[in-house]
Amino acid sequence: KNGSEYSPQRIPNSKEISAVRLDNSGLQRLYKYNINSGISEEIIPDLKVAYPLWYNDHVLFSAVIGENSLELVKSDLNNNLNNILEKDIGRSLHKIPHTNLISFISKKKMNWEILAVNTSTLSIDKISDVEGDYEDICWLTKEIVLMAKKNQIVQLTISKETVWREFVNKEQLNLKNISRISVSPDGKKIAIVGE
Repeated sequence: KNGSEYSPQRIPNSKEISAVRLDNSGLQRLYKYNINSGISEEIIPDLKVAYPLWYNDHVLFSAVIGENSLELVKSDLNNNLNNILEKDIGRSLHKIPHTNLISFISKKKMNWEILAVNTSTLSIDKISDVEGDYEDICWLTKEIVLMAKKNQIVQLTISKETVWREFVNKEQLNLKNISRISVSPDGKKIAIVGE
């Protein structure tokens, strides 16, 4: 009743859920919720988290609202440390399956790119160019990335292709303005948000 909640995720190795809460006052923070009592607690004070991604139960990568853009921030909750890794990023953060990499969209260049941060070294490398100004991706496997593109979903096999191709027939999909996609951990189901 005091605001809205977004991006719920189970915190790894716990029974708690995290969610971004935007209060009616305009305050936006990341909270954790006890699933039995519903009691909430702020996770990262003074950080305006917009899109979180849990790496493990104490390390969080998130797209944080900065002065002029979203910023990629690594938060170590055990040590209360927040490190800005990259500025001018998109909202789509994902673990690349069977790797220690987190992918994100960089909007620094005229042609957007998919980049990945190594969670151990924090080095950042380019994976691929993005076709147009689209920023919603997810990973089917460690080699195959999916991207929402208006009324379709396209795919790219990183090691073999440079051109995105249709993943699912757009006429069969019968959706437009697709804004989010996610693949189940076993890689057998896909969730799509669109009109």
